[in-house]
Amino acid sequence: EEVLALPAPGDEAKGEDGKSSSGSVVVGGEPAKFDKLGPVVINKDGTLSRISNWDKMTDRERETTYRVLVKRNNLRRARLLAQQQQQEQQKKQ
Repeated sequence: EEVLALPAPGDEAKGEDGKSSSGSVVVGGEPAKFDKLGPVVINKDGTLSRISNWDKMTDRERETTYRVLVKRNNLRRARLLAQQQQQEQQKKQ
């Protein structure tokens, strides 16, 4: 019986072409790793999505997009949490 195991720390997953299926972007001096799908986007309604053309972006485009996305996701998350708290308070009344 074959035993399936997770890759060892430091081993990168390889795509069908034999190249790494993950990448990293340095933002503010901190590296952020992503798989080939890119970062998660928090939509206005709270649903999650991905950037469809992430794999086609240049490193510079990814850095800029990531920087903007982090700020926007944080604002949207805060707004959604505030809405949720407000709705919970209204239910208690």
